[in-house]
Amino acid sequence: MHAQRGNAVVLFTLCCVIGLTSISGIAAVGSRIVRNTNVQNGADAVALGLLLGGAAGAQRVATANSVTIDRIEQSPSEVRVWVRSGDATASATADFGG
Repeated sequence: MHAQRGNAVVLFTLCCVIGLTSISGIAAVGSRIVRNTNVQNGADAVALGLLLGGAAGAQRVATANSVTIDRIEQSPSEVRVWVRSGDATASATADFGG
């Protein structure tokens, strides 16, 4: 009877360790997804801010979205921006609709 109780304690401890490790991994992945989504939303907003308000508008939108503009490319029909926040990066394109 005592051997079974000892095995149950070991099994329970192992299950707890596996569960906590899994939860930690899921939390890390979820955090990364949220960070990447926020940076992509910032890039989209900056592209639209550039389209509508020029460089000053893009900078205001970048500041409001806590992203840094790395690069801007403009053509007669569209704008493209690359932004970053920490180690996350994203790009977005907006066109003039013509």
